[in-house]
Amino acid sequence: ARVLLRRNVARPYGSSALRSPSGTSANSSGIRVPTIPPELRGLLRSLERGGTGSASVEGVKGKARTVLEAALSQRGVPYSWGGGDAEGKSTGSCCSPSGKSGVSIVGFDCSGLTTYAFARAGIRLPRTASAQSQRGKRLRTLEQMAPGDLVFFSYIPGQDSAIYHVGIYLGDGKMINAARPGTRVRIDPVASMSGFAGGARLW
Repeated sequence: ARVLLRRNVARPYGSSALRSPSGTSANSSGIRVPTIPPELRGLLRSLERGGTGSASVEGVKGKARTVLEAALSQRGVPYSWGGGDAEGKSTGSCCSPSGKSGVSIVGFDCSGLTTYAFARAGIRLPRTASAQSQRGKRLRTLEQMAPGDLVFFSYIPGQDSAIYHVGIYLGDGKMINAARPGTRVRIDPVASMSGFAGGARLW
């Protein structure tokens, strides 16, 4: 038996796609492909930007709002080990504990993102997560924290000297986060990182 090959079968979402009542669509070649339900389109757009969390800063005022808006404006920017400073994203350095280099990646690591966001509010931070934990008023529990606070993570919970990561608290148990190599700036649950070590308020 002969098999007939049709070209252009990989264009299921082009203008030629025809709606089908069974939840599929037929393209110009007659191939039925699944359609994307409207309720999933927003989720897909969010994933493309680098995170699934909501990003409302409603009710947040002053420097906290400035910090959050600056950090949120960088959603989708690649993680770069050693990347980012008070001026914005930049190429990073070599290498992360897992051996990943940021030399060719323009982006932020965790403390690069916080350095940039707080600089927009006129607050200068040192460049590492551990050093940033020495600034401001320390907050020991998540319940004490408010949007715009720094949130820290430690290899040894309770020991500031072992802090390895920092994010910016968004509220509702979420943070703006440059998590690790291979990810992008995004909104994550605070609980997604291990070793919660409290936070700090810088105003």
